[in-house]
Amino acid sequence: MGVPLVVFFDGVAQDPSTYSVGSTGLITFTTPPTVGVVVSVTSGFYFQCRFAEDNRSFQKVLSRWWTRKSLKFSSIKL
Repeated sequence: MGVPLVVFFDGVAQDPSTYSVGSTGLITFTTPPTVGVVVSVTSGFYFQCRFAEDNRSFQKVLSRWWTRKSLKFSSIKL
């Protein structure tokens, strides 16, 4: 239900047969992406959720690499 999970390599959607998604959301690739490929994912939640903070800051680790130790959100009960 909702938004399907789609994995992208350098902006190109990958065939779902090339990866699997475990019950905890861990994505496992049949063949890992090559070094330097940008991996991105679009997905959704079954339940609506809201971020706990309006502003989120990220720390730049390397060129085009950013990190954040946590990202808190809560579900919205309808």
